[in-house]
Amino acid sequence: MNSSIERKILFPFLAIVLIPGVIIGLTSIWSSYQSDKQQKMIQIEKELRELNEYVQYLDEQIKSGKLLESEAKKLAKELIDRHSNVYLRNEKGTLLYKNKVIDDQTKKWAGIEKTKKWDEQFGNEKWVFVERLEAFNWILYIPVEFSIFSESLINIQKYTLLIVIISTVIAMELTIILSHHLSKPIVHLVKYCESIRQGRIWRENDDISMKRSDEIGVLSRELKEMVNTLQKRNQQMQKLQQINNTILNSTHVGMVLAPNASATWQLNEMAKRTFNHFYILKEKVYQFILKNQHHTERTEEIWEFKNGSERVYFAANLIPITKKGEILQYLISFEDITKRKNLENQLQQMERLASLGELASGLAHEIRNPLSGIKTTAELLMRRLKLGQDHRWLFENILKEIDRVQQIITHLLQLSRPIKTNPRKVNVEQVFKSTIALLEGLAEQQKVKIDYECENVELWIDLEHLRQILLNLLLNSIQAMPDGGKVAIKAFQQQHTAVIILQDSGVGIDQEIISKIFNPFFTTRNEGTGLGLSIVHQLVVLNNGDIHVESEVGIGSTFTLRFPMKRKGENDENINH
Repeated sequence: MNSSIERKILFPFLAIVLIPGVIIGLTSIWSSYQSDKQQKMIQIEKELRELNEYVQYLDEQIKSGKLLESEAKKLAKELIDRHSNVYLRNEKGTLLYKNKVIDDQTKKWAGIEKTKKWDEQFGNEKWVFVERLEAFNWILYIPVEFSIFSESLINIQKYTLLIVIISTVIAMELTIILSHHLSKPIVHLVKYCESIRQGRIWRENDDISMKRSDEIGVLSRELKEMVNTLQKRNQQMQKLQQINNTILNSTHVGMVLAPNASATWQLNEMAKRTFNHFYILKEKVYQFILKNQHHTERTEEIWEFKNGSERVYFAANLIPITKKGEILQYLISFEDITKRKNLENQLQQMERLASLGELASGLAHEIRNPLSGIKTTAELLMRRLKLGQDHRWLFENILKEIDRVQQIITHLLQLSRPIKTNPRKVNVEQVFKSTIALLEGLAEQQKVKIDYECENVELWIDLEHLRQILLNLLLNSIQAMPDGGKVAIKAFQQQHTAVIILQDSGVGIDQEIISKIFNPFFTTRNEGTGLGLSIVHQLVVLNNGDIHVESEVGIGSTFTLRFPMKRKGENDENINH
């Protein structure tokens, strides 16, 4: 271990042992250094005094006439040159060393007037000793460097250093042995705890000092009991966690647990699958949290958005998890309610159609009888009266409008009359061919081209209902292309569902009214009755299907129908068409 207990014990002990030894060694070296420096300084000062006394003696000889001044100075220089490291500045100011001229600009101490220390670094001092020979007007300089690392000082202290080193090594060895003995049982405890953390089961032969009678032994036994208790509780927690995970991952509701919008979220399986399928849903949840991050009450929303060609709906709930008034996390649940919403819409549509059917049934019977009398009278008058062309045209218009009213009454009766279904297995391609054949003449007249594509799809539906659905949709598309265009129909299988898509290049439908096109009597054409798409919707719902429309003004419309491939509990039945 990088920071084991043995190191934590060893390093302080080593510091306690080493620091006194180092202090003793440094103190001894420093004392020897100071003593050696003092002795050398005394020796140099003594030499300078002796040279000064000798020069004074020579000066007295000159004054008594026994020596000439030049001879005396020569003798003095010879004596000075015999001393090492002594520089002489003569009466002319010239610096000499062993009778050679020296450039005093290179000597930093050359201008010093008195004995002093002129430079100092760690463990190193530089001094210059100055003596004035007044008799000859000379100055003597002796530059000296004292170093704590000098060879002479090391020779003096070598035995002391040797004793300190030997003592330190012995102390270090004893310290290592002692720290290892103290840390060994603790290290075993640490290894035992590490094995428990990694999930290994405790064994009786694991060396964790169970038989010791001191505090470490007590700690080992208590630790064993604690581990056994934790193992039992951990097993209980795992069982509870498995039950909770099973419940969370089995529900059809997506659930997200988030500290805030930007933190890492915890998702159940349904939430993961839903996010993978609906990419926009994750952004919806993110914005939902941001919008309600300061609310402490439960919040509910209905989300509506498009996923490809489908419009989907989700019911979402946000529940803040609080503690002492502070929000700790958010629990967001969301459920796909698209099928429920579509069923509600279909139910509302069926309720409207049922109400309209009851009204239509009564009105149709009340209108049809007098309308038949009006038509008969008009036809009789046309035959009996001698009418000109203008008057005949008026009667013909009356008959056309009567026929139009008759058609509307017929459609109303279809809405009011209960429709029976006879579902069978139907080949979609054959229905495409037969329905398109009925409209070929009208399509050519309107300059509309009808193409179809089918992947050998068979679905479970009432044959006549499917023909009427396709016929009404194709008529609707052809009428939406007064200047010609193209209609494309294709059918394909999508898992267990048959999908039929009809796409035209007509005038399109405004987005504001697209939700109303299946309502009875809603039409955008002056000559339309507004019942064709209502009947289509009714027939689709009766055959357990759904219909969806997308449109853009100036580009065209796309109708998407979905039907079951077969009915549960019944065998497939091939029908010839």
